[in-house]
Amino acid sequence: MNNLIKMMLFIVLTVIFSAKSSSAQSGGVKTLYFLADTINVAKENRILRIVPEGQKFASYEFFCKCMPSYKEYVNFYYKKEPEKKDFFDKKPALKYISWQELSDLFAKHANHFDGLYELHIVEVLPNGKFMKNKVTLGLQHIKNIIIDERVIKDKN
Repeated sequence: MNNLIKMMLFIVLTVIFSAKSSSAQSGGVKTLYFLADTINVAKENRILRIVPEGQKFASYEFFCKCMPSYKEYVNFYYKKEPEKKDFFDKKPALKYISWQELSDLFAKHANHFDGLYELHIVEVLPNGKFMKNKVTLGLQHIKNIIIDERVIKDKN
């Protein structure tokens, strides 16, 4: 049953990544960059953590319960594709948005964020390097639906 959940999650994530790609190609999507630093910020002051989600996906989990249902932290997922990663020897010269700006945007546009914005998270790495990931917002609620579906029993 656990494999079924993983397979369903993989299918859902694949569909969402495909939809995001086609949405971005149609124009009107604004590109945003956010700097995620879990190396130089003390653990008690961090606003996010990096979470492995199996072999194919990972997420940036922001410690903010600011999207409907207001019970779960906000997650941005990315597909682990080492051959497509952007690595940098120094901090990329990009226009980064602040945590306040980002949290305001996903609180305001929770259901349409990926249709309006293409977010890239630039992660500070331990060796003084940086890695940029294109991410997709908010699949935590989908993960919960899949888990709930497994618990609900058919009455027939």
